[in-house]
Amino acid sequence: MQIFKYFSVFPLVFVLSNTLFSQTYEQYYSKGDEALKKRDFSTAILNFKKALELKPERLLQTKEEVQIFAKISEVYLEIAEYQMALEFMFKYVETEAIKKDSVILASSYNRIGINYHYLNQDQKSLVYYQKSLEYNGKDTLRVASTSNNLANVYFNMKQFDKAKEYFSQAYTFFTLKNNYEGMVATIMNLGLIEMESHHMENALKYFTDAEEMAEAKKDTLSLLVININLGDYYTMVTDFAKAEAYLTWALEMSQKMNSTQMALESYKSLVNLFKTAKDYKRAFDYLELYKAGSDSINASNLNREYAELEIKYAIREKENENSALKSTQQLNDLQIATQRKYIWSLAGLVGFMFVFIGVFYFQRKKLRKSKSLLEIQHKELSKSQKQLQDLNHQYEKMIEKYEVHPDRPNISGPLNDNI
Repeated sequence: MQIFKYFSVFPLVFVLSNTLFSQTYEQYYSKGDEALKKRDFSTAILNFKKALELKPERLLQTKEEVQIFAKISEVYLEIAEYQMALEFMFKYVETEAIKKDSVILASSYNRIGINYHYLNQDQKSLVYYQKSLEYNGKDTLRVASTSNNLANVYFNMKQFDKAKEYFSQAYTFFTLKNNYEGMVATIMNLGLIEMESHHMENALKYFTDAEEMAEAKKDTLSLLVININLGDYYTMVTDFAKAEAYLTWALEMSQKMNSTQMALESYKSLVNLFKTAKDYKRAFDYLELYKAGSDSINASNLNREYAELEIKYAIREKENENSALKSTQQLNDLQIATQRKYIWSLAGLVGFMFVFIGVFYFQRKKLRKSKSLLEIQHKELSKSQKQLQDLNHQYEKMIEKYEVHPDRPNISGPLNDNI
């Protein structure tokens, strides 16, 4: 109120400056919104923050104005910074303009549940999904969306019967409304339940149906998720070539779409693939990529601690030892091949032993020496191979100790409501 009194001395100046101020805020907000639609998240957050610098949070009061909090929260969710996403979503729901709107509250609580889901805080997810259901009322699509998300939590908790019940309920509602996004998501999730229950034929049927639906709609985001699921499926049935093809495509697409969350899910699945295939070096490489990405979010959501320096130094030392052993083995192989050629040459000279008896005697002594050297080289080669096997075993143990928790979240993901 004091500010208005101060400017009342210059009413014309105030009106003009306030108009320019409002237009500039709107311009930044509009640029941020456009960038968000294009999935250019860094530009989106930059413009939204510039808008807030020009119009502080305390001045935002109407539903349209506080919408910026929801937009910023959406950006942080997309780039997998869940704590920041929660901070702005709580700002959104706690404003007076939103507190009395049950529709917006239902959608907002659903989004809060999603962020807790990705932070692996299932109990908090359940609380906010249930709050969302309370505010949803008879809105069938919102009920379906929240039911799908509740099923995700129960899936994480390995309560598969309850998860299947909620997924089936969600699918029924989505089908009634002919809602493609909901149907394709719940079909994928039902496939995951079948896969976890080792009903592999049923799982593949669900995934294939979802893939056909997504291809018909040219839905790249859903295809990305389906490819990760199919990668996991083919890992389980030990068709590693197909698994790698699906997961590599998913990783490349997630990077093109600037989706940190999907890139992390791809890394986790690739770790599992190469661990299952006993290619521990590649498994550890993808594990380090996953860790590098997840560190930028929040190490606490991994549910275990990483001894970062210990891992990095240990693995580099093992790599150096591995390389040295491989070089030694290659040198041994070369020496053995040379000795074999030499032995064959000596064998050819035996035919001339009656003519060159003296030479034969000399060469025979040399042959004995070569054979002795060959035996020594074979022993060294066996020792090197044993050391390589031990190193691979150490890789496996390190991965088991430091890898991401095997009970990873349902990567088909919870469903957002449009606020």
